[in-house]
Amino acid sequence: MGALAFAALQTLHRPGGHNTVIYYNVVTLCQGLQAGDGAYCTIQKALPLLSRGASVILNGSINGLIGMAGTSVYAATKAALRSFARTLSADLVDRGIRVNVISPGPVTTPIFGRLGLTPEALEALAARVEQNVPIKRFGDPREIAHAVVFLASDESTFFLGAELVADGGLSQL
Repeated sequence: MGALAFAALQTLHRPGGHNTVIYYNVVTLCQGLQAGDGAYCTIQKALPLLSRGASVILNGSINGLIGMAGTSVYAATKAALRSFARTLSADLVDRGIRVNVISPGPVTTPIFGRLGLTPEALEALAARVEQNVPIKRFGDPREIAHAVVFLASDESTFFLGAELVADGGLSQL
């Protein structure tokens, strides 16, 4: 098999031999898998590498939970990802592999700088978003990372086919 090249996909080797795959928009996994192949193809290629006790964590979004104008295709793909996690969980439960979803809300990441907005428009957008979030702020990427680490850990072995929403209450309140 060719060398594994990971963007944000990481395989964590823990004592006891468990592997955890965390999926965050993979660039390339193994030969023959290209950027944009998505969760299905990525997991299909990774499954032979996973042992009992592994955890697959898919990156969802609250857009798969709420209706937001202008995001229909994105929201549909994130809703499909939630369904995929549940179905794949049923398929892999006998192998001892857990599949869960982390669905963040607005998080301070570089993506906002790539929207093509002027600094003023970007500031106005951020203010509107913060007003809609019940805790009145964007999430910090470390907060999402802590949730992912939890889902990857042995502390979450009873989580199967679950979606962990980290959005400051935006989709709940």
